[in-house]
Amino acid sequence: MIHKNFIYILIFLLLIVSVSSATLPVLRITLKSTGGGGTGGIDFFYINYLGSNLSGVSGATNRTLNTTLEFIVVDNFILHPDYDYNYNGTQIEFYNSIWDDQDITSWTTNASLISMNYEGSDLSGNDGDINRNLELNGSGFSFIVVDNFQLQPNDYALGLYNLTFKNSISNSSIITIWNSSSVTSYKLNTNNFDGVSGDLDRNALAVNLDIVTIDNFNLHPEINYDYNPITTNLKLLDFLWSDQIIIVWS
Repeated sequence: MIHKNFIYILIFLLLIVSVSSATLPVLRITLKSTGGGGTGGIDFFYINYLGSNLSGVSGATNRTLNTTLEFIVVDNFILHPDYDYNYNGTQIEFYNSIWDDQDITSWTTNASLISMNYEGSDLSGNDGDINRNLELNGSGFSFIVVDNFQLQPNDYALGLYNLTFKNSISNSSIITIWNSSSVTSYKLNTNNFDGVSGDLDRNALAVNLDIVTIDNFNLHPEINYDYNPITTNLKLLDFLWSDQIIIVWS
């Protein structure tokens, strides 16, 4: 005869197994990036998510996520506020389709970044021209995004009252300029990394690191790279080729 307590224990174990085997949303690890803050710059904070953390079903539009943000990156593309999403201070609504396996990084700072949207038609010149100019209001800028690609310093030239885009800009392009006087950037040469061109897991020392871009793509911390602010070691988790351009922001 089976003891009652054994039956209760068996039922409890079956419940644990059924819950653990259910499909649950995966929340990426939450960490603080302290590269800039360690030297008096802005502290950047990030939270990594998967698309499965959003409301709705995989591939749907208008999915929502409760988070705080200054800007957001999906699969290495930085999104344009108002054009790609709506943010009400506590929740973001994505206008475009988001799939459950997509990587999402929500970035915040301890000093708010101010963003301003433009369209290519706001620039001087004609549709598709190079060296088109955008008049600035004198407040400067920290980084620029055109059609979800974050520009590198060699993609533009800053004048006294205007910004010149060196590459072709169409009238339909979406341009977002984020501004904060404390954000700085520098180029990290690929020959500073160990290994050879095309290797995985290459390492280099990089001080004042918060945000990393390679060839205009935003890298996801922990997913595309690991950074140790104590040793200042940057480890890229993807292939790195000698002709790629790496910009570090802090």
